[in-house]
Amino acid sequence: MAGRKYRKISRLELLTILFSIQALLESDNADKALELIRELIAEVKRGDGAE
Repeated sequence: MAGRKYRKISRLELLTILFSIQALLESDNADKALELIRELIAEVKRGDGAE
């Protein structure tokens, strides 16, 4: 991914994402957590949020 510029996310944004994934995992919603992770990866691959 050399040459790509990504928008820096704030600590608050990162914590929100991580807490969401954690809550899904702790409530036995591993499938939903995996879906969220896949969506985030796809968004980064598309370049959404790039400056």
